[in-house]
Parts: sequence; structure tokens; C-alpha cells
Amino acid sequence: CGPFSPDGKLAARPSSHGIGFVSHWSVQRISMSGQSLLMGAATDGVYAYNGVEPVAVLDDWERVLPGGVNQAKIHQSVAAVSQTKNRYYIAVPSAGSESNDRILVFDYARKAWWVWTAPHGVSFMATDLDEGGQERVLFGTNDGHVQILKEGTTDDSETITGTIRSAPLSAFGEREASYIGLLASASDLGHEGAVTVNSYIDKKDTAVLSKSLTVDARQATYGSGVFNTASFADDRFMEKRINQPFKARGHKFQVEVSGTAKWKLRDITLLARPLERRGK
Repeated sequence: CGPFSPDGKLAARPSSHGIGFVSHWSVQRISMSGQSLLMGAATDGVYAYNGVEPVAVLDDWERVLPGGVNQAKIHQSVAAVSQTKNRYYIAVPSAGSESNDRILVFDYARKAWWVWTAPHGVSFMATDLDEGGQERVLFGTNDGHVQILKEGTTDDSETITGTIRSAPLSAFGEREASYIGLLASASDLGHEGAVTVNSYIDKKDTAVLSKSLTVDARQATYGSGVFNTASFADDRFMEKRINQPFKARGHKFQVEVSGTAKWKLRDITLLARPLERRGK
């Protein structure tokens, strides 16, 4: 409100337009960048509110869900928060679904989203402590079961491809380069999942090289045992060399890494040499 008019009256004007949480059960308190926020579902996405102005965390459902959500059922969305993992979980109905068949996960420490399928439907979520005082996230399903969230490499047998792509890199400024190879430092996670590495020259849509790597070096044999809350899984890194073809010449270089199974890269080293300037 304000300022006062000449006759002493206050004029009111809106500060935020069309913003509001559509489900009480989707609103959870999180701590981000030293602030305590309320995060919840709105009609067009997920918003965070710090008492001053709502801020879009996910400004459009279709950024993570093809086709978006069922707007007639979005008021049924539910959520929970893992304070130890800095994750916000929200179950929403995808387009055409009558139940919450998708779980959106937001890692608010890394500012990353991903999606899980939930064909059984999620009717409620809660954060709880087990007998040892460890935090756990519980999912209540439409058919009356309670699930405990566990770590896994697959999502109900439907895999989701994780992809990263680097910014275009000019190795020698304005000079043209011959790109010789890549040295990728990958984690040996002890499974046969393959990772695909694509190389692009000068922002072209077609990859100059597409290479599939197996990141199982048989080192993680002392593998995936868990005793209480301590994991004894090995986490060694191995180096893979990817030679580039002779035609890999240009000014800008990009690398794209993708895979459906769990994978981890520590760094990628680019091997290149400058080319002499061509005459007219």
C-alpha cells in the first residue's frame, strides 16, 4: 500500500501476479544459500518463497516432463524434503494421468532436476528417522503400500539418459587446430553400463566421432556391500583414451557424454596441435 494521497487515503497495488501454491501437501521448507524458503507446486511449475517475492525454481513443467502435467489433478501433488541430501521430491500427475505417476527430484545444492516414474501412483510423502536416527524418505502408494527410498541405478526398469555437453572450446584462439584425442578419467562403478562420448567440431549438429565406452575395469570387486549405513563400494578412476579421426579439424571443439546407467567423470583432457595458417 501507499503512498498516501492528498486526502489521506492509501492506494493498493499488487506486487506479484498469478502466483500461489496449488497443493498444501506439495509445500516444504528448505534451506538454500543460507535462507529458509518454502517450496511448492504452482500451476506452471515449482516456486520458492522467502517471504518477499516468489521465485521460479522450475518455470515450466515441460522442461522436465514432456507434455507437462495434468492441470486438473495438479492439486493432488505431494512432496517431501531430504535435508541431508539437499533434495526436494515432488510427485505430480503427468499429462493424461489421473494419479501422481511422476516424481520430480530437485537437488537444490547443485540446482539440478531429474525425473522418476511411479506407475503405482504416489498419494503421500514424508521424511522420517529410522531406528538408528538416520533420515529416510517414505512414499505412500495408491494401493496402500509404504515405500522407503533407496539408492539405485534404474528407475522401475525404465532408464533415463543423463547427458552433459561442454561449451565450445577454441584451443588456440583464432588459429585452426587438429584435435588428436581425449583422455577421460571415468569412475569404475562395477557394472557393465556403457557411456557414449560424442565429439563436435565448429558447433555442427553431426558428431565427427561417436564412441561407446565400458566403464567397468573389474576393479570394484569389493563392490557394493553396505553394512549399517557405511558403504564399502570401491570408487577408483580409470583413464580412457579416445582417438579423434583425421578430419577432426576446426576452430571450436565440443564433447558430449551420455549414458543410461550410472556414470561419473572426474575430468577430460583434450589433446590438440595448432595448424599453420592456410594461404588464400
